[in-house]
Amino acid sequence: MTKLQISPKTGYIVSAALDLANYNETTFVNYYQPLMSPNALGLFSALRQEIHRHPLVTDRQPFSGLLVKLNAGLATVTETLHQLEAVGLIKTFVRHDEMGDVLILELHSTLTPAEFIKDDLLSVQLLAMVGPDRFKQLSDQVTASSMNMDDFENISHSFFDVFHPEHDQQLNADPVLREAQQKVTDATAHRVAYNKIPQDDDFSLHLVSQQLSGEGQDPEIVQKNRQLILVEHRTYGYDELAIAKLIERAINVVDNEFDVDQFKLLARRADTRQNQQTSTVPSKSANDLDMAGLAPEVQELLKQCEQQAPMAFLAQLKQQTHGYISSAERVIVERLVSQSGLSNGAINLLLWYIIGEQGLGTVKANLADTIANNWGRAGVKTSVDAYNEIRHHQEQRQQRQTKRRSYRNRRGTIKEQLPDWAKEDYQPNVKPASSEQIAKSQQLLANLRKKQRKNK
Repeated sequence: MTKLQISPKTGYIVSAALDLANYNETTFVNYYQPLMSPNALGLFSALRQEIHRHPLVTDRQPFSGLLVKLNAGLATVTETLHQLEAVGLIKTFVRHDEMGDVLILELHSTLTPAEFIKDDLLSVQLLAMVGPDRFKQLSDQVTASSMNMDDFENISHSFFDVFHPEHDQQLNADPVLREAQQKVTDATAHRVAYNKIPQDDDFSLHLVSQQLSGEGQDPEIVQKNRQLILVEHRTYGYDELAIAKLIERAINVVDNEFDVDQFKLLARRADTRQNQQTSTVPSKSANDLDMAGLAPEVQELLKQCEQQAPMAFLAQLKQQTHGYISSAERVIVERLVSQSGLSNGAINLLLWYIIGEQGLGTVKANLADTIANNWGRAGVKTSVDAYNEIRHHQEQRQQRQTKRRSYRNRRGTIKEQLPDWAKEDYQPNVKPASSEQIAKSQQLLANLRKKQRKNK
C-alpha cells in the first residue's frame, strides 16, 4: 500500500483533467471553500498557474518552491492538498524513479451548484459546516433564475431539424476527427463514473415504491432519488419499509415535495437513536465465500463484516474502543459506499484494519481513500479479497524489513581500537633523567623564582 510522506524535496507536476475548462471560482468560494481550510483557494489557484502545455515528468519542481510561493509550512500545504483530494478537485498520482519521488497533481473542475447540492456527500457536509440558513441561501441560488414550464409547450428545434448530417457522411470517416475522438477516449478511459453505486440484489426499490403508493405518495420519488436511497440503505442498513417511512417523513406537507436534505438528516438521526437495531444486512454470499485455509477467528471476523452495514460495524468498533462516530467519519463511510466500488464486507474490513489493526482512534479520510483506491486497483471486491490483500501487504513489509536487517548484518560491527594509555593494564615506560636534564630544569626553576621576586 503506497503511503508517501511529502517533503520539501518531493517533486511535483501539475496536470489538467479534461473537465478543468468548466472550473468556476465563484462556485469554489461559495460551495467548496466552507468545507476546507482558508488556504484551499490559494493552493488551487497557485497550482492552476503552473499548468503548461504537454507537461513532462522531467519538468518536475520541488515542493519547497510551492511552499515559498504560498508562504506556508509543509504540514499546512499537505493538509490542504488532502482536503482538495477529498472533495474531488485534485487527484494525486505518485511514482518513484532515479530522481526520487514525483507527484502528478491532476486538477479537476468544480461541480455546478446544482450538482453539488444533489451530491449525497458534499451537500450534507456543507449543511453541517454553514448551518441551515446559509445552506438554504445557497440551494435557493441554484433555482433562482429558473421558471416553472409545466404550463408551457416545448417547441425547441432539435439538432436534426436544423442540421443535416446525412450530407456529411464523408466527414465521419475523416482521420483528423477519428484521431481526436480516440485521443479523448483514451485519456478518459481509466476514469470511474462519479458517484455511481450498483443495485443491491437484496434490496428492492420496487418494494419501496409500492410502500409509498400504498400511503398515497408519488412512487416516482424512488427512481428520481435512486442513488441517494441506495447509499443510505447500504451505509446504515435500512430495509425497504424503513426507507419508505423516512421518505414519507421527508415530504414537505406544504407543497408535497420530497426534501432531499431532510431525508439525509432523518436517516442519520434515526441511525443514532435506534442503536443500530435495523442496521444488520445479512448477505446471501457470506456463506459462499472461499475461506479455506483461514483461521477460525479470521473466518468469524469476515462473516461479521459481510453481515453488517458499514455504519453499524463502525459503531461496534467504536464501542469496543470507547469512542464515538464523528460527523467526518459518517461522510467518509458514505463516500466509500457510494464511490469505492467495494462491497460492505470489504468496507467493514477496511474500517477494522484502521481502528482494530492499526490502533487509530478515528478513520482518517486520506488513509481510507488510499486503502480503498489500492484495493480497487488490486481487484478487491469481498471481505476475503480485502483480507488477502492486507496479508499480502504485511508479507511485503516483512520482506523489506528482513532485507534491511540482512544488509545491516552484512556490513558487520566496527570495533574501535583503544589507545594504549586508555587500557586498564597500561604501565607507563619511565626512564631516569640525565645529569644535563636535571641541571637545565634547575636553571629554569631558578630563573622563574628570580622573575617572581622582581614582580613583588
